Amino acid sequence: MIYYLSCKVQIFVEQILVSRKETRAEKELEEMRAGIHPNYKTAKVTCSCGNEFETGSVKEELRIEVCNACHPFYTGRQKFASADGRVERFNKKYGIK
Repeated sequence: MIYYLSCKVQIFVEQILVSRKETRAEKELEEMRAGIHPNYKTAKVTCSCGNEFETGSVKEELRIEVCNACHPFYTGRQKFASADGRVERFNKKYGIK
């Protein structure tokens, strides 16, 4: 009986919390001031490598230095840092083959 009542109370409390969140969200929407937000438009992005694509921004034109077409990570030309033989030195020191 106690378990049944605790479940009912928990469900009731959850319903109250959900309704409070909804009223807070509605209140925040009503309180937003009009005319203070920038205009969001389609922007043309130009990379230094010559790649061009479109995205959304408050500016009409964006110039960037690196994009997915020329970044070493995305093109596969990334150089991995070597451990300077530290693994081999560790294996030699502790006799691991």
